[in-house]
Amino acid sequence: MRMKYYLIIFFFTITLSLIASDVFISSFTANSTSNSIVLEWRTTDETGLNKFEIERSIKGSPFQKVSEEKAKGVPSFYRYIDNETLLKISNEIDKNDPSTLNKNYYIYRIKSVFNNGNAVYSDEVKVNHTVNSIRRTWGMIKEMFK
Repeated sequence: MRMKYYLIIFFFTITLSLIASDVFISSFTANSTSNSIVLEWRTTDETGLNKFEIERSIKGSPFQKVSEEKAKGVPSFYRYIDNETLLKISNEIDKNDPSTLNKNYYIYRIKSVFNNGNAVYSDEVKVNHTVNSIRRTWGMIKEMFK
């Protein structure tokens, strides 16, 4: 009788781990454009999924939530454009070296939040983002007046 309960618990645990695994996001990419970074991801199953939280890290810093997308409820394609990258400066930049001044290294991940409050993180994607100096200066000026 005791063995029966252990088997039930075992199969229940395996089933939960398969459901909570990162199979919901089948692909996740980040690409740098001249103005922003474009994130795109596809889902294979959104059963019980509430929302996606997009998180960004500038190399060396903790992840911070930058946006969220409501789950559509069916396998879907999502796109998020991060326009705030003009304002962020990486810790890795050498301000005395002009060749590194406009290069930033970003890391993104997606937090899938379920209706029951559980959450699963996607794999991290990394992208180098180069911004021309005119756009960077304008971004810094806008940041001063916020």
